[in-house]
Amino acid sequence: MTVAEYEAKFTELSRFVPEIVNTDLKKSRRFQQGLKQWIQNRVAVLEITDYASLVQKATIVESGNEQSQKGKEEEKAWRTENRSLSQGGRQIGVSHFNQPRPPLPDCKTCGRKHLGECTLKSTTCFKCNKTGHYSKTCLQKNQKCFQCGKLGHLKRDYPMANPVGSRISGAASNKPPTARTFNMTLKDAVRDPNVIAGTLLLNTINANVLFDSGATKSFISRDFASQFKLRAEPLKEVLKVEIANREVIPVDKIHLDCSLEIEGQQFRVDLIPFKLG
Repeated sequence: MTVAEYEAKFTELSRFVPEIVNTDLKKSRRFQQGLKQWIQNRVAVLEITDYASLVQKATIVESGNEQSQKGKEEEKAWRTENRSLSQGGRQIGVSHFNQPRPPLPDCKTCGRKHLGECTLKSTTCFKCNKTGHYSKTCLQKNQKCFQCGKLGHLKRDYPMANPVGSRISGAASNKPPTARTFNMTLKDAVRDPNVIAGTLLLNTINANVLFDSGATKSFISRDFASQFKLRAEPLKEVLKVEIANREVIPVDKIHLDCSLEIEGQQFRVDLIPFKLG
């Protein structure tokens, strides 16, 4: 798995456990722990605490290693070919250390002298996602979205997905919070890229789980919760949930610190009991 593939998977899964990546420092350390060991060793000495910078450095290290290996092979073949031409095709027993090294060609992309493909050509800027330059030289303003954690736009410009499934949105006001639920069919869940459904272990019991990256609250069926007697704690303030028919149902309980297992990893989640279906 490349750094880019790992970063995409890391971003996707971190939406489900925001408490372990809720600061740039936590996110950077968690991301660094999942890198290949030889990449970890190189970026660890830099002591990077900024997530975007860490991803960029890891990508550069990976790309540089690949280009270095390719460049060495091409340089070896190029020097062998030039040495053969300079000797008129004659085979002689002179050590190549005594041979004068031909000059390296100028790179038209970065202006430096090197062999192989230029790494700048495939470098991606983590501010604008365009190739050919680094983020430190990017002309785009240093804007960071506090909704998705990415650069290039603000939270108010974050593209909100269509309201499907059990997506919940809280009202930003001084009034008691009101959440909203939306009806969703199985076809809707399959078509929506922000929704993932599957069977996982919840407190060691198999459960049908639906993840929605646009949701702000996590709910659990009251009938399912009653099967293993989850302890309910009172909410600090009553949550009003508006369902599809516009009926508002008050909720005042929550199940704290439940265990959710994903691919062998344990995560702690707080679930609000609600009559689903």
